[in-house]
Amino acid sequence: MTAIMPYIRHYLEWQLNLFPLIYKTKHPIIKWEEYQTRKSTKEELSQWFNHDRISIAIVCGSTSNNFVALDFDNAELYSGFCAYVKEAHGASIEELTPIVRTGRGGHHVYLHVIELPRLFHPTGEDRNHIPDIQSQGGYVVAPPSIHPDTGKAYEFINQVKDLWEISSLRDLAIEVPAAGVSQPLKTSEEGKPIPRGEHDNWLFRRARSYRGAGDTEDIIFAKLQVDIQRLTGIDPASPYTDKDLRRIAKSSSRYSVNPQQNAVAKEKIIKWVPL
Repeated sequence: MTAIMPYIRHYLEWQLNLFPLIYKTKHPIIKWEEYQTRKSTKEELSQWFNHDRISIAIVCGSTSNNFVALDFDNAELYSGFCAYVKEAHGASIEELTPIVRTGRGGHHVYLHVIELPRLFHPTGEDRNHIPDIQSQGGYVVAPPSIHPDTGKAYEFINQVKDLWEISSLRDLAIEVPAAGVSQPLKTSEEGKPIPRGEHDNWLFRRARSYRGAGDTEDIIFAKLQVDIQRLTGIDPASPYTDKDLRRIAKSSSRYSVNPQQNAVAKEKIIKWVPL
C-alpha cells in the first residue's frame, strides 16, 4: 500500500470526488472538467494513486456531496472567523469539521453545504475580510500534497469523523452575491481547455484583457490563478508557479486601461459582505 492511500480512503468516506495533480504542483494530470458531473471510478483511483509522487485534488461542488472549502490566506481573517463560529455555534471550528493547514500556512475549512454557493474569489481590498469560496467549478489541493513554491505539505490540524454539514454559508455569516463577481468579457475561446504550446500566449492575452478592464496587478494575479486550471499538457518538469503568474500580471499591468471596457466591468461588480 502506498502512503497516500489512507488519505484517499478517508476522502471517499467523506463522499469527496478526487483526481490527480502533477506532483508538487496545482496542475491536473488529466482533463478534470468531466469530474464536475461524474464521480471518479475505483479503477481510475487505483490507476492514478498507485505511487506517492503525485498530488491530490478534491472536486468542489455537487459530485463531492456539495463540498465547499473556505480558503483563508489571511491569519487575522481566519482568527475572526473562528471566534464567530465559537460564539454562534458553541464549539470551535476545529471540533466541527476538518481543517487543513496549506503549504503556505493558510487554512482550508472543509464543509458540506446544502445550498451550494457559487465559486467566489475576492480581489483587492476584499481579500482582507473575505475568504475565497471554493465551490462548483473549482477544486482544492488536499493533504498530503506538497506546495509547489514552499515545498511544505498540506496537512490536517485536527481529527474529526466527518465534514460539518450546514444549510448555507449564511449559517457562518457569509453572503455570496447571487450574481457572483465580475468576469472578463466572453470570447470564442471561453471555457475551452488550452493545449500545450499556447499556454504563455494565452495567459498573457488573458492578463492584457483583465488590464484593459481596469484590473490591478493583484487582481490580475488572482484571476490567472484560476485560469491555469484550464491548461492541459503541462510539462511536469516546468509547471507554472505563483512567481510565473506574478511575472505575467506585472508585465500586463504596465499597459493602459481601456476606458470603455473598464466602465462595463465596473457595472458588473457586486461586492460580497458579511451579514
